[in-house]
Amino acid sequence: MANAKPASKILRVLILDDSPDDTEQASSVLRQAGYMLKTQRLETGVAVEQTLDNGQWDLILCAHGVPSLPPRQVVELVVRKKLLIPVIVLARRIQDDDLRTLMQAGARDVVIKGQWGRLVPVVERELATVQDRKSAIEAREALEQLEARYRSMIEASLDAIGYVQDGMHMDANAAYLRLFGFDKLETLKETPLLNLIDKVDQTRFKQALRKPEGTAKPQEFQAVTGSGHRVSVEVVMNPLTIHGEPCVQIVATDISKRKALESKLQSMHQRDALTGLYNRSHFLNVLGDNLKTPGGVLIGLNINHLADLNQRIGHVACDRLLVQLALQLRDAAGSVASLARIAGGQFAVLLDNKTATQGEGLIKKIESLLDSLSTGDNGGSLKSEVILTTLKLDGRQKDRQAIMDQVFKAEVRPIPAKVAAAPAPAPEPKASEPVPVPSINIPSLEITAASAPAPVVHDQHRTMPALGQDWSSALKEALANNTMELAFQPIINLHGDPQPFYEAKFQLRTADDQLIPPDLYMPAAETSGLGGKIDRALMMSVVDTVSKYRLEGRSGTVFVSLSVAAVNDNALLTAMQMHMKATGLRPGDLVLQLNESVFSQHMEAARAFTQKASAIGVSIAIDCFSGQGITLEQLSGIKIDYLGINCGVGGLEEISLYNAIDAAHALEKTIIARNIDEAELFTTLFSRGVHYVQGNYLQPATTGLDYTFEEEQTLASDVPSGPNWRAAG
Repeated sequence: MANAKPASKILRVLILDDSPDDTEQASSVLRQAGYMLKTQRLETGVAVEQTLDNGQWDLILCAHGVPSLPPRQVVELVVRKKLLIPVIVLARRIQDDDLRTLMQAGARDVVIKGQWGRLVPVVERELATVQDRKSAIEAREALEQLEARYRSMIEASLDAIGYVQDGMHMDANAAYLRLFGFDKLETLKETPLLNLIDKVDQTRFKQALRKPEGTAKPQEFQAVTGSGHRVSVEVVMNPLTIHGEPCVQIVATDISKRKALESKLQSMHQRDALTGLYNRSHFLNVLGDNLKTPGGVLIGLNINHLADLNQRIGHVACDRLLVQLALQLRDAAGSVASLARIAGGQFAVLLDNKTATQGEGLIKKIESLLDSLSTGDNGGSLKSEVILTTLKLDGRQKDRQAIMDQVFKAEVRPIPAKVAAAPAPAPEPKASEPVPVPSINIPSLEITAASAPAPVVHDQHRTMPALGQDWSSALKEALANNTMELAFQPIINLHGDPQPFYEAKFQLRTADDQLIPPDLYMPAAETSGLGGKIDRALMMSVVDTVSKYRLEGRSGTVFVSLSVAAVNDNALLTAMQMHMKATGLRPGDLVLQLNESVFSQHMEAARAFTQKASAIGVSIAIDCFSGQGITLEQLSGIKIDYLGINCGVGGLEEISLYNAIDAAHALEKTIIARNIDEAELFTTLFSRGVHYVQGNYLQPATTGLDYTFEEEQTLASDVPSGPNWRAAG
């Protein structure tokens, strides 16, 4: 028991007794025991309640047998007021019934006057009891406050949190109810937990529920809401004990948007950007699966001399022709075949062993649609430009590339146009050559991997010029003639936010009709002193273009990359501001982007530039951020909104990439991963909290701000995406 009489303790005692002598004797005993007393004596019970209200008392000594001070009323008054003040009754003599009545009413003890040796132990005991009761009350109040605080945190949490015992819900927060489609907690408590998990995942979920201590790593499950809708969730389970009973805490996160984005990105990776058909890479995978079961048929369509056709009718008309061909092929094949645009004017149609019997009918449809399509120059039919080849697939073929090269090898004579007379019979083909299709009766060919020729390089594939080539003359001419081409590449939110972001790029078109991106020509531009001119031309062009889109009611934030010359161009921001006012473009629609090397090499000029841009209302981004070229302390004093990290060729290595992301998070900046060229990066970037991604893998740059960001929030269907107008040649 705790010591009830510390040296500095002043004991405040209210004594209710009409005998001054007895009062003094009791006080003397307590003083001798070491207590410093502050006492007040009342002879009647009239002022007891007022005295209790106006003062703070540690102890009440109440005499028994005094008519004007009935101890039972005093005890009941203390109990009614819920005061933690022990009442000790002092009596010369007392009947057993009176003693029992007083103790039942709440008196702490009875001490016989004259036997003062019992008074001190009783007082010590009761004071210690009061102290214990106060400590217990404080602990209970602290626990209640803690529980209320954690309850508030759980209720406000965006994560769905529920508590389960023996497969039934005990409690859940509002986010949990929303996630699983329940309005009331009582309804959820009546629903077994397994009813909220899809049947295909129930076995795996039960295993995790039996050993929740082993599921610290999030697991993905397909959940079923109360209304029957399915939703992808990520679940973490933690064993807990609540009110002495073991239970499991379930933290569920809705990952539907993330799964939708992953599906969309996968679909984008599998599709040709122009036609929406499968691309070569994915089609080779489909072909590989088909080769496991012999009996399929592969049909190849090859438009002869696509480059010449591009020159004759123009790139836009040629693109439209390819899109029209793809749409009609899709209508003709339906669900019978897999379709792909392999490269340039090469299309593939694959029938598996179950649908191969419909091959002849499909060939007739293809011939008919080719005859109906016009190239647009002198009314010529596309059929005269196309080589059509068919190939039977057996179990001996293993090399997918060899098969594709066999179907799309040398350009041979095209399909003849329809004539009234029947065509002459075709000669018997050799056993190792694909057969041009002269008529509806298509001969077929069986080949083996050994007979397949070496891969053929098609002339539609052009090699990108090497980095470091001198573009100075071409740039001077393009700037003088105002022929630089403005393009916009979408920046896609990894977490499903449809807010449209783009990066504006000036592309240089060469004499041989190639588009050179700024990554290749800017080194030569800065060396020759053209960086500032390109910055101004790009800025004015972006303001003009984006303001027009704004007038049409479209939204979008555009990133504009500037050279090192921009931070020393005192008039650039002023000219930009004046042009924005003239066109009505808001400053918030632009983000000016500078390379990290600009800050590391020209810190003071870059700092002044960002301050002036921020004063105008324009945001600032740092590109090629590594966290090494500039210290975090230096960046903390500069208003930066976005940090771009290069994930492509020539970008950061894995460890450096992780360090750059961690540094960006430490600065609490929005992170953009650029130059994405492989799907494997998405899981890493998403798990590390990267906000946006960008790259040709997702979507190449186009001439308009017309990318449909809203589609990132919905699950990609099996229907190919619509055409995207960009050059195909």
